[in-house]
Amino acid sequence: MARIMFVALFALWAVSMAGCPAATGGNGNSDLNDDPSTVAVFAGDGFVATTRAGQATGQQETAICDGWFPLEGNHVLNIRDGVSLTVRITGDTEPRLWVLCGQSNFCGTIVSENTAELSRFWNTGSCEVFAGTPDESGELDYTLEFIAN
Repeated sequence: MARIMFVALFALWAVSMAGCPAATGGNGNSDLNDDPSTVAVFAGDGFVATTRAGQATGQQETAICDGWFPLEGNHVLNIRDGVSLTVRITGDTEPRLWVLCGQSNFCGTIVSENTAELSRFWNTGSCEVFAGTPDESGELDYTLEFIAN
């Protein structure tokens, strides 16, 4: 009876994993799906880097990070285990980067004309990632990279 139960549970698990990238890609990031607004990061499971792209329009000025940002985050960064990670934004104009993790705010440093980045150790949790512009109503086509350090 136990063997039949195990086989049945395994079959259900296999069917549920059929649509997961981890089942086919083998990178261990089962939450890293085709949703362009979500990035899942797990420490120690083979995560190296992932990329997201989008467009942003500056709508609100923040006193926290220099720049204009959308009213809601462009992406959500989900971290299951603490990890040292660089978040890098590259844009067609000078980008701004703001990451909000609960009550903690982190601002990207401009490293070149079209790139800003933020490198640090990230604790377990979810963070909103905002892509911004230096000017009100400014528009930005950008690429975000999440790179394990």
